[in-house]
Amino acid sequence: MTDTRLRGFKSRAELEEHLGEISDDAEAIGAAGHVQDDLKDLEREAAWLRKEVSDLRAQLHVVRGVNQPNQEEQASGRHSWRWATAFAIALTLYHFRMRALHRPT
Repeated sequence: MTDTRLRGFKSRAELEEHLGEISDDAEAIGAAGHVQDDLKDLEREAAWLRKEVSDLRAQLHVVRGVNQPNQEEQASGRHSWRWATAFAIALTLYHFRMRALHRPT
């Protein structure tokens, strides 16, 4: 029989339970190598997805460039309704002002 010291434990069963937990932890640490491999796989996949997104953005930029008017055409037509509205308001105010000035008193 082996002389096992039970320092810190109340019984041999408690010691056995503690040793079982330690071996479970050791197995978990051994499984950490698999976690590292999985992490590397995920990093590779994330890099591939970043490249795919970059490629898709480049394609979208090309498609938008073909389908959309150039910057000068956009700038000239972007706020044309504002200019038309401002002109209509100014013309109305001018009309009322002229009418008020030429009204016989």
